[in-house]
Amino acid sequence: MVHGEGVLSPVSSAKSSGDARLDGPTDHFEVAHGTPTHNRLLAAYLDRLGAPSSLDTTVHRSDEMFASAMSECQSSWNDALVLYHRCGAWAWRMAQQLLDRSRCEHQSWLDFGCGYGRMLRFGVANNPDLAITGCEIDPAAVAFVERQFGVTGLQSSHRPEQFAGEGGHSLVTVQSVFTHLPQASFEAWLKRLWQEVAPGGVLCLSTHNLDHKPEQVDDGQTETGFVFERHSESEHLDHEVYGTTWVSDAWIRAAIGRAAGSALDSIEFVPQGLWDAQDLWVVSKAGKGEATELAQQQSTRLLRLPVGYLDRIELLDNRTVTVSGWGVAELDATKDIQPKTTIEALSLPEIVSHPVSHTPLASAEVEHPTTISRTDLRSRYGEDYTGGDWAVTLELPEPFNGLEVLCLSIDGWPAHFSLLDKADQRLRTAMQIYDLEVEQRMLKAVLERKGGLPLRFARAALRRLRPR
Repeated sequence: MVHGEGVLSPVSSAKSSGDARLDGPTDHFEVAHGTPTHNRLLAAYLDRLGAPSSLDTTVHRSDEMFASAMSECQSSWNDALVLYHRCGAWAWRMAQQLLDRSRCEHQSWLDFGCGYGRMLRFGVANNPDLAITGCEIDPAAVAFVERQFGVTGLQSSHRPEQFAGEGGHSLVTVQSVFTHLPQASFEAWLKRLWQEVAPGGVLCLSTHNLDHKPEQVDDGQTETGFVFERHSESEHLDHEVYGTTWVSDAWIRAAIGRAAGSALDSIEFVPQGLWDAQDLWVVSKAGKGEATELAQQQSTRLLRLPVGYLDRIELLDNRTVTVSGWGVAELDATKDIQPKTTIEALSLPEIVSHPVSHTPLASAEVEHPTTISRTDLRSRYGEDYTGGDWAVTLELPEPFNGLEVLCLSIDGWPAHFSLLDKADQRLRTAMQIYDLEVEQRMLKAVLERKGGLPLRFARAALRRLRPR
């Protein structure tokens, strides 16, 4: 597949531009990425996402979610930036559905376990009037989201009984937190965070499904419906209290019942509703409020985002590209039309800005099947989805120059976004030259122990600068 390398964002961009939000204690290398104007691939992705121009894409150098994206993308800064923001956008789209159908008169959102603001930055940009509280155990993360995104910061605690939340939120999201807790902490935090939900509000948490647990992980726990392994991607949290957790449907439903008690109104289960990987549980609290007019118009189900992938990309000549892949979308009872699936070839802009708003070099719309015929897709997504595989040919108006992007969009959601052809060395060379000077300065600071960037970033930079 396609990964571009070498486009390193100028990490000093926010401060050098006079942005007051990064004044004070912020050093030259506090951010791993500044604004989208310093990464052409991210700018093009945000354009296809339809993100507001006010979206702040600053990524803190200590953000473990960005480090995870770097690892998944084989140390490509370009793809890691897109994946990081794609995950944030996905999580926000699900949260937005819940806010839209809220029964609470006052809208207030608590993002518990917000990290360095991967999701809440989208809430700030898309709903500037929304009262947002970002909560995290790491004081540096709390300070960052307060200063960078202007939200209310709340310090979490290791013990639920010491948590200082004041409650009254119409929405409490807890994404990729319960996926790491041992059983005692899981149930204690579930009960405590339920207290943060206002009458008529919603608690939304994500879990790993026990059915998807790796076979080698067991330790005799599977029959209980709760499995905890002392291992996680975190480098600074004790794995005795923050590992990896899988739960059965029966176990989590019973735990929710115990935590919510008589205030429980309903439980909604959304399999693989977060990033097509984690299950979502939407727990509604009973209240006197009536559903708003907008809430009444919403589907009774929380709709999952479309999923798709570009399986094969082949450059036949300098202007002809064949693309094959697949895409699925959940059936929406509120719509009579089938989802629109589009494949576009885009050019990376010479002058980087967001929004880009440029016309595709070439595009093709594929027919979205009403039923899934592919066995592997049908077994994973079931009867609630439509879609399947397809193949198209795109004719570029100009000869391929190594700076083109392919975007698979389903109902306006960019399901897969990738540089066109990693095999063509002109691609890597052209993009590496683009910000090579900046990358060399960053690496020099790392090696001189002036920048303080994590070692994993230094190693990634070294790999990209090493002659091929």
